[in-house]
Order: sequence, then C-alpha cells, then structure tokens
Amino acid sequence: MFDAYKASSKVSNLAMDSALATAANAVADKCPHIRYRAVIAAPPGMTADRFAVYYIGSLPEEQGVMIGRHYRVDVSGDGKFALTVAPSSETCLVLKPQAIGEGITGVMTTHRLTPAPSEFHVFLSLLTHETLYVATKRGMWQVEDGKIQLLKAS
Repeated sequence: MFDAYKASSKVSNLAMDSALATAANAVADKCPHIRYRAVIAAPPGMTADRFAVYYIGSLPEEQGVMIGRHYRVDVSGDGKFALTVAPSSETCLVLKPQAIGEGITGVMTTHRLTPAPSEFHVFLSLLTHETLYVATKRGMWQVEDGKIQLLKAS
C-alpha cells in the first residue's frame, strides 16, 4: 500500500478506473473535512479477480497526520461492485504536528477492530517515519520499518 501511495503513476485501465469510483462511492462514513485519496494495491494473498482499493485520508502537513479512519475496499475484477468495506479504525483520529518528529521515540494508539495491527499501521509508520506502538486485546505491538512485532501479550 505504501509503495502504491508514493507512486506517481496514473491508472489507465478501464476496470481499475471503475474500481476507484466504486470504492469512493462505497465508503459512507468518511471523516468530515478530510480529503481522501484512492490507491489500488495488491496485498499479499489478494486473488487476481478483484482489486484492493485503499481509501486514505490526509490533511495538510501543518494540521497533522490522520491516524484513522482510512478504508480498504475490495472491488470485483470488473471494477463494478464493492465486495467489502473495512475501516482502519472506529473513529477519526488526527495527531497534531507537534506530536510527530520532535524528539518523540514513537506514537501510541489503541486498536479494537483486529487482534493485531493492520496494514494501515504499517503504512502510517512508514509514512511518518515514526515507530507506532499499538495496544490491542492480544497485547502491545511495535510497528517499525514495515514490520509488526508483538512486544507483550495480554
């Protein structure tokens, strides 16, 4: 997801263009006053008959970093049907600029949707160049340099 987000190439395939529009229409509970960008990526295990469209929220850098709520929308291979819509978090969460990069050794967040951090946490850690510490029901996790590590089980 991170590589696709950073890539500057444009989608030119008709089914991919349709998938982007389908994903945008499938997300009903966007965070207010947030600009979203749709990115097509091929996560591990994704079958060839569908697209994974990540709908990533962002703010101007001076306003902070949006930690949640982003979305993954799995779309049919023809781009016409949203098969699943999965939010990255239950709420909209923005970290203010002073919380990022000023001698801080990491950023802590909780996550209740899955027992472990998700691809969104890896993406955010890579994007911000910060270590993320994620508390879930299963334990405390560290997300750093594209890797997720369980620090302490609950």
